[in-house]
Amino acid sequence: SPHYSLKVALAHGPSPVAWVWEIDSQTRMPIYLCHNPWYADIYRREAGKTAIAIGPYISYIERLEGPTTEKQGESTLLAFPVHSGHHFTSHYDIDSFVSNMEQYGANFDRIVVNLYWKDILRGLHKEYMKRGYEIVTAGHIFDPQFLVRFYHNLRKATATIHGFPGTSAVYSLLLNRPTWAPPLETRLEVEKGVYEKHHSAVAESDQSLRHRLRELLAEPSLTVLPEQL
Repeated sequence: SPHYSLKVALAHGPSPVAWVWEIDSQTRMPIYLCHNPWYADIYRREAGKTAIAIGPYISYIERLEGPTTEKQGESTLLAFPVHSGHHFTSHYDIDSFVSNMEQYGANFDRIVVNLYWKDILRGLHKEYMKRGYEIVTAGHIFDPQFLVRFYHNLRKATATIHGFPGTSAVYSLLLNRPTWAPPLETRLEVEKGVYEKHHSAVAESDQSLRHRLRELLAEPSLTVLPEQL
């Protein structure tokens, strides 16, 4: 029921890293909802609480929103630059990412850039706007409509390009959008304290799944390849 609140905590978006952030493990909620059994096992082990795999969250949006009646217009490449967060800032060469966007974007009618809330607050949208790109966002992550907006932005795309093979790349593949994540040198500026500890712990955790995802998305393609599903 839309009028009943579940006493659960949602795990982070699809994560290719075998690690649970300390803040997540300390939630007062008695149950975690996770994307898959692999991640649910990690949450059970690290947090010592019940964790249930329910599948990718974005897969529920279309059912909630109902079937689309939109007609396909111009072909669109949707770009997801590396994003910052509450306790860290991402630095990368925008011109290098734009060069990859233009290379891949030559196959489409237009290029749209989807920016994270933190990067809009720090003014990064101006860098893309002055280069002539349209900007969209899903809003703040704590907004109840965040994932709904994200879904609609992604649904309008023909294909996607990513500065980092994270949640946006996995969701793009789930919605059957050709996805490319070319190598891009990135530097993270992290706040002292909890996130610094988290960042170090992630770097020391099992990275094999993340490396495999990088390999699968390393080359541009105009179709979703069987090995990517």
